[in-house]
Amino acid sequence: MKKIFAVSGLLISISVATSSVAISGATPVIKFDWERAVSLYKQGQFREAIAEFRKVLDEAPDHSDSWKFIGLSYYQLKDYKSAIQPLEKALELKRKDNRNDPDLYRALGQSHMLLKDYDKALPYFETLVRVQMNVAVNFYLRCSGCWPNPCCGRARTRATRRKPVRTSRRRPAWRPA
Repeated sequence: MKKIFAVSGLLISISVATSSVAISGATPVIKFDWERAVSLYKQGQFREAIAEFRKVLDEAPDHSDSWKFIGLSYYQLKDYKSAIQPLEKALELKRKDNRNDPDLYRALGQSHMLLKDYDKALPYFETLVRVQMNVAVNFYLRCSGCWPNPCCGRARTRATRRKPVRTSRRRPAWRPA
């Protein structure tokens, strides 16, 4: 019985101490709802999600994931020009924390590519390839980012000059006799 009173007294004293710290201003009281903002994003309600993530940024301006989700929301809304600034801000904040986020490189590269700004898209795709070497789609994105670019004219002419492989009824050379 004494243990129950001791444990309940300890819990009451902890709750009183934490509430007094929050009232005194030592720990900021959080006014935003991160879970709601992420839920709106996952439900496809991107404009509402942007508004919620902005509330998060009012309280914590260096919250890199909020910047990321704002940029990704604009990307999903096909507003690529508006997506670039928040995505670059998120990338800058994540670099300060020595963290890599392949989604940021992919979204930035694709946003620049869809705006036909190929020279800016290519470095993001190259970085994406270095960060995630084992994902084959990164190589595809890197090549598709520079394909229409005039600097890749040699690669385009080489690819179009190739002759199709001749198929015949003969036994393939690689098979044993």
